[in-house]
Amino acid sequence: MAHELAYVDGKLVPAAEATVPVHDRSFLYGDGAFDTAVVRQGRVFRLEAHVDRLLRSLHVLRIPPPLPRTELIDAALGLLRANRVVDGFLRLVVSRGTCPWVSLDPRAVSGGPTLVMLTRAADPPGDLAAAVRGRPAGARAVTASVLKTPTRALESRVKSNNYPRASWPASRRSTPGSTRRCSSTRGGA
Repeated sequence: MAHELAYVDGKLVPAAEATVPVHDRSFLYGDGAFDTAVVRQGRVFRLEAHVDRLLRSLHVLRIPPPLPRTELIDAALGLLRANRVVDGFLRLVVSRGTCPWVSLDPRAVSGGPTLVMLTRAADPPGDLAAAVRGRPAGARAVTASVLKTPTRALESRVKSNNYPRASWPASRRSTPGSTRRCSSTRGGA
């Protein structure tokens, strides 16, 4: 879309002009979470489930939600309406926020989380397009047996911006009053 809008911390701005601060932790460290939903015939497929997964990911990463659940859903739908997306995608990205200096410590955050939402118009793939328009069609799928991130490294259902390995242990250790033991052995604790 030539005049596509992006949602950045409560404002709709032209996507080509949308910015986040250079000290944003997602930009510096991938410290955030995301989710992407497909849009077909003007409806978001399982939007509530995508938002719930995003909120679960934020909880695991100990990032406060940028908006309450219903406001997040309303903002996403508002962006889709503003961009007149009929078929395409909705991407929600949440960062822990900005840090006043370069620091791996996830507690070193000034302000709240950053919320960016983007849309992209896209026709469904060939066979799927026929199915969406009411004609029967098949779809082929290929699955992989290799996991991207070992389950013990990070909650495997978290949709993190880079599946952070560096900041995750620090955030787990840095809970005030925590007595969690850290270990460099393979099994860890």
